[in-house]
Parts: sequence; C-alpha cells; structure tokens
Amino acid sequence: MKDEHETTWDWHDWAFTLDDQGPYATGGVGADGDRVESPPPELERYEVLRCLGAGSMGTVWLVRDRELMREVALKLGHAPDERTLGQYALEAQISSQLDHPNIPPVYDVGRDGAGRPFMTSKLIRGHEPLKNVIDRLVAGEEDAIASYTFPRRVQIALRIAAALGYAHQRCVVHQDVKPENSLVGAHGEVYLVDWGVANIEALSCSTNQPVQVAGPGLEEVTFRASEIAGTPAYMAPELFKGMRPDALTDQYSFAATLYELLTLRHYLTGAARLEDLAGIATAASTFQPVPPHEVDLGVGPPPPRSLSELCLRGLSKKRADRYPDLDAFYDALQHWIDVRGIGE
Repeated sequence: MKDEHETTWDWHDWAFTLDDQGPYATGGVGADGDRVESPPPELERYEVLRCLGAGSMGTVWLVRDRELMREVALKLGHAPDERTLGQYALEAQISSQLDHPNIPPVYDVGRDGAGRPFMTSKLIRGHEPLKNVIDRLVAGEEDAIASYTFPRRVQIALRIAAALGYAHQRCVVHQDVKPENSLVGAHGEVYLVDWGVANIEALSCSTNQPVQVAGPGLEEVTFRASEIAGTPAYMAPELFKGMRPDALTDQYSFAATLYELLTLRHYLTGAARLEDLAGIATAASTFQPVPPHEVDLGVGPPPPRSLSELCLRGLSKKRADRYPDLDAFYDALQHWIDVRGIGE
C-alpha cells in the first residue's frame, strides 16, 4: 500500500515528458534515498538513453526504439521473481487492451538478459501532472489562474472521467486515481496514467467486452481483502472496512481529485494529516468536507454552487448516494459545461 507521502515516482511509473530530465543520469542513490539501478544492459531493440525515475515496481528509462526510430518509455522490473513477473504481465495485458485517447498505449513487452520483465509505452511530451497545475494555482501564478478557469478545470475532469468510465466498461478498476496520476497538456490533452495497481472487477461488471488476461496465475484475477492498493488519502471509506474495490470506489477517488482541482486543497483538510493512515480511515468515514463553493481559495472566487453539488455527490459516504456510474458523473459535468459553465 502506498503512503500519500511515499517517495516513489507514481506518475513517472508510466508517462514522461521530455521537459523532465529525470533526477538520475546513472545508477546510484537519489536525493530521497531511493536506490536507482545502473543502466540495463543493451537490449537488442532498444538503445538506453537515460533514467527517468524509480518507483516501487521498477525503474523507468528513456530509450530509443531502433526498429521504429522513436523514443519511448521503458519500465523495467527490479527482479525476475514470480511476483514481479505476474504484476508486469497483469499491468501490460490490462493497459494494452484499454484503447482510449486519454490512456497512454503500451507498445511492447519482454525480458532483459537477466530475466527481468519490461514494457514500453508512449513517451508523453510537454505535459505536467495535474498536481503541478494545482500547486501553481495555489501559488497564485497569473498564467495558471488565467488559463485554468473553472470551465477549463471541468474539461480536464471530463477527460479523466472518460478514461475511467471506459476502463470500467472493460471491467477494469484503476484503484489509484489522484492528481499525480493525471497529466495535462498545453492544448487540452489529458492522460490518466499509472495503471500499475489496476485490476479486474468481474463480480459486478456486466459488460460483454471485459479485458482478458491469460498466463500463469492470471487466468482468474481476484482481489485479496487483506490488501489495499492505491493512495489512502484518495480512497473511498468502504475500502478501509475491507470492501473490494470497484467502479464506485474509483468514482470516490475521482471526486476527491475533482474537489482538489476546484478548491486547491484536499477534501480532508482540517480532519486528518495525510500521512496518518488511521486518521485518514476515520476521517474518510465520518468527516463531511466543506462544500467547494464555501472554500476560500485565496486566489479568486470559489467554484459555483451548482458545480460544488456535483462534486459532493461523488464524495458521498453512502455508495447508494453516489452517481450510478462514471458515465452519469460525466454527463452531469458535461451538462454543467453546456448550460452553465461559460456564464459562471
């Protein structure tokens, strides 16, 4: 389970911008004490250029695909053990089947000379994590305030909701929706990234196009109730009580992300320290967040009440009070844009 302040490269696990030079050019110990592996031995197809970051599931390298003559991100597992191989196989098979404009595509999978698994994905250029956008708004940067009006922020949320809703239609639960795992481009492009803890939720999924997984140990993917995947500060309250993650728990995480985008603060602000797991678990179940339209942003007017109400429904403690699915949440946000977004 990831702690909110764990020093891993969550969004860097998959998608990178060329503006990000990465903290490590060679192997060694990074500024946060994370061990970074030395460059992998040359792979037949890929020329290793530099390290982009390290996370709990592997190290990501900028490489050049010699066959297609393009740069891609290559994520390499730390070890060739059974657990790592299974995690990479599951992530690669899920991600490669989620063919959506707001989800980065997987290009290739394989193993290096030491038997460690790797996969390559799209190298996203010129984007920044949504968390950076929020931080710039908090800092009062004039260009950010001018660019990220409430309608623009809702448009970003719509792209995240579209990706998440599509995944749910394919029976996939992301499990780690948060500002760090959404990338925003200068021209309106948005990507939902880091599918490393995604899994398949087959019990309540009625689609006729579920994602298919196959291989040793992957024929039937199940969740273990004793394990919680994702970032606690964005988890739905029922997950702390042992419920299996599903589309409604993803919706709660999305609503928490939307709340932060609208108010520039976490929805549990004042109720729990984000590094306190027990405090988060209690607050998620009992604390009623301040309605977004009542929050003093300090850098302009608060969001409209009509938009505030849409966000709070997704943050409902009771599952039955949330939107029936992400498509319904999407439709509500789109309706706000169509009818009221420009004028408010």
